Amino acid sequence: MRFAIQIGASFIVVTIFVGFIWFAKIANWPTWVIGVSLFVLFVLFTVLMTFLSLSLQPKKQEDEHEED
Repeated sequence: MRFAIQIGASFIVVTIFVGFIWFAKIANWPTWVIGVSLFVLFVLFTVLMTFLSLSLQPKKQEDEHEED
């Protein structure tokens, strides 16, 4: 299930990037604005995907029968 969620999130991210580039081309933005915007989006989505991956990892359960 975790794998499917990560694949779905990756597909959404790619769709957002393609849509953003398409919109920037239609809006005739300067190249430097597109570059800076893509860099900011890349950093933002990298952080969000990291949090998603960390939240989907199984929690480590402490062994109740630890010997000291």
